[in-house]
Amino acid sequence: MAQLFKERLDGLGDLAVEGEVTGFRGSTGAHWYFELKDSTSRLSVSFFSSANRRHRGALPQNGDLVVVRGRPSFYGPQGRAQLIASSLTAAGSGALERMLEERRARLAAEGLFAAERKRPLPVLPACVGIVTSLQTAAVRDVVKVLRARAPKVSVVIAPAPVQGPAAEVGAALAAAIAHLDRHGGCDVILIVRGGGSREDLRPFDEESVVRAVVACRVPVVSGVGHEIDVTLCDHAADRRAATPSQAAEFAAPAVAELEQQLDALQQRLRSSTARKVAEAGQRLARLQGRLPAPATLAQRHGRALDGLASRLARQAPLSRLAGDRDRLDALERRLSHRRPTLDPATARLAQLAARLDDAVQRRAADAAGRLVRAVDQLEALSPLSVLKRGWALATLDDRLARASDLVVGARLRLRVDGGDADVIVDAVREPERS
Repeated sequence: MAQLFKERLDGLGDLAVEGEVTGFRGSTGAHWYFELKDSTSRLSVSFFSSANRRHRGALPQNGDLVVVRGRPSFYGPQGRAQLIASSLTAAGSGALERMLEERRARLAAEGLFAAERKRPLPVLPACVGIVTSLQTAAVRDVVKVLRARAPKVSVVIAPAPVQGPAAEVGAALAAAIAHLDRHGGCDVILIVRGGGSREDLRPFDEESVVRAVVACRVPVVSGVGHEIDVTLCDHAADRRAATPSQAAEFAAPAVAELEQQLDALQQRLRSSTARKVAEAGQRLARLQGRLPAPATLAQRHGRALDGLASRLARQAPLSRLAGDRDRLDALERRLSHRRPTLDPATARLAQLAARLDDAVQRRAADAAGRLVRAVDQLEALSPLSVLKRGWALATLDDRLARASDLVVGARLRLRVDGGDADVIVDAVREPERS
């Protein structure tokens, strides 16, 4: 007979039963046993721990008006029907949830929850603002985390109630947020509250709180309830934290971690710089191997200059004139030995002297022309000759500058026709191609 009752009741499927809790026995994480009663009857309820772990509200209290969902069953040894519960909500919560969903959809349509309006948090804030009640453990946890991670960060607290009638508490929270944003001088604001029932978190679903968060001029972090609790304040905030402590971690990165990251970046920079310098040294060595050394070029041009100077000395007009005078003296001596008639000899001598003067002038003119051409050739071979044509000679450390020396910040000496100047490279461009 008991089995027949059980089969019939099991066949009813899940039911939702509303009633007043009485005779409650149980604790968090354990099985709950109680009865639901109304004006005419009572129904035993078993809410096993495997199911009630999903219950996010407070423990039911005797006298609470609730709606229990579950499957009916028959307990044969005691001969009584019971309800094996799968969920429990406060009576009337369905209408409240519908109102909350309508509010969420309306505010979302205004763009208040849009991801594109969310702002990044400051990396190193100088001041962190906190909106919460001074009597909660959450404020102590947040301040403790901030002091441990960033001891030099200033903390400003705007006290506000976090529990009570939703509309009143929401208005107080919104006023505290606006005051902290206008007068707190904060770089980021935290809105925090510890865990509680879904009913306890209703103030953070108020439209006034959502609009105050959106109107903030600085980023806002919401750390309300536990990880599974999501309020409209969480949707509006620039960053949502699972707990108040995590909100503090988001707001103030650990200084020690930043120092470690900085050390790692410095080490990477040093390694990269050393690698670049080594690569540049290798390229410089290859280029130096392909080009003659400056000393070799100077020695080569020096030898050419010495040769030109020797040739010029041999062809100098004064040297040629001295040779002509020697020959003239020899002719005079020969003439005196022969003792010719004075008049013809004098006429002949005058004639020779005139011819000699003409020859000397021609030779001197030829020599002067060759000298000018030789000097032009000498100047053409000089590395400095190009300066007179408007070019400049760039050197680095007493050597000719190369393309690899043209880096931003390099100090070069620039020589032009008539003067020198020290220059610093501020930009490097690729050579123009014709």
